[in-house]
Amino acid sequence: MTQISRRSRVVVALAAGLAFSAPLHAQEVALFNWSGRVDRRVELTMQGNNTSTSGGRGQEYSGRFRVNAPLPAQDGSVRVVVVNGRGEAAVVQQPSASNGYRTVIRVTDRSSGADRYQLAAYYTPAVTTMDPRRGPGGYGRNGNSGYGRDGNRMNQAPAVLHWSGEVDADAEVRWQGASITQQSSNGNPLRGVRSSVESLRGRGNGNTGTTDASVVSLRSGRGSVEVIQQPSQSNNWTTVVRIRDPQSGYGRYSFDVTRP
Repeated sequence: MTQISRRSRVVVALAAGLAFSAPLHAQEVALFNWSGRVDRRVELTMQGNNTSTSGGRGQEYSGRFRVNAPLPAQDGSVRVVVVNGRGEAAVVQQPSASNGYRTVIRVTDRSSGADRYQLAAYYTPAVTTMDPRRGPGGYGRNGNSGYGRDGNRMNQAPAVLHWSGEVDADAEVRWQGASITQQSSNGNPLRGVRSSVESLRGRGNGNTGTTDASVVSLRSGRGSVEVIQQPSQSNNWTTVVRIRDPQSGYGRYSFDVTRP
């Protein structure tokens, strides 16, 4: 009986430890796992419970999804982890109202021949804080998440956008809420793009207390990066960053944009 009692206490202690640690990752949801063969490039799309795979002309692919949870119809950010495969995967379209809450993940295999890949995708809802003046579901009475009747943001957490990728000539990165989109200015596609949005709530003001504007910090890159549009009510709180790459060929850039 004593041995059983000791084991029971150990199980209870482990369960209590898990109960305390679970909320640290409670917001992130496992969306799906995908496995298949890729030659050159494949795009994986998810909207709600619906998933699809597409490749360009002459590009080989085959694979299957295992859906763990539907993609919610709300703003948020998706991240992808390459479990197995020699190439890379990047989220090229984050879910937002403008795209019908759809996410697109691009898998790029630059070596000759096809390789087998295993990917895992995860979703985190956009960071907002509840306010007693908001209606059901945490939305303001005017129907805009995080905005008051006067159009001002209500208790929105400071955030930072982490972005990296390869650029040939010029490009623009647009950041609105949890949605991040980018495009090249001269038709040369961006390569190896990775982006994520991190909340700074609970970490102090960082460098957000000295200005009301978005601030860009270049971590690496041979050209220049600057904020050309500050977020405001008139542009639906959209930050636009311009990358200028003066040299020929692709250059790798990595930068952070802090939003107060």
